[in-house]
Amino acid sequence: MVVQVVDVRLDTPVRGWVEEDMERILLTIGEYPAQVLLGLTERGALDLLDVIKRELAVLSPPDPDDPACEACLDTGDLWVPVARGAVACRECDCPAGRGGA
Repeated sequence: MVVQVVDVRLDTPVRGWVEEDMERILLTIGEYPAQVLLGLTERGALDLLDVIKRELAVLSPPDPDDPACEACLDTGDLWVPVARGAVACRECDCPAGRGGA
């Protein structure tokens, strides 16, 4: 495995697309010839997003008055209508619902 470091800044070009034949999300970061190509499975992309969100929370802690998840307001509980006048409480798909917050 080759390790290449890319410093991603505001002006760093990042391009992404889905390669359906390979079942991958492909990202290019930077410009040629110092460009990095990432090939991510769906699970790999979700794991990468979770890591980035966790580390961003360290750099900039979330404001309790401005929740990150609009669906559950960072409680982890998602109230879903099941019939007229009835709801069910389900686990939200956000980090709070997965026990990460």
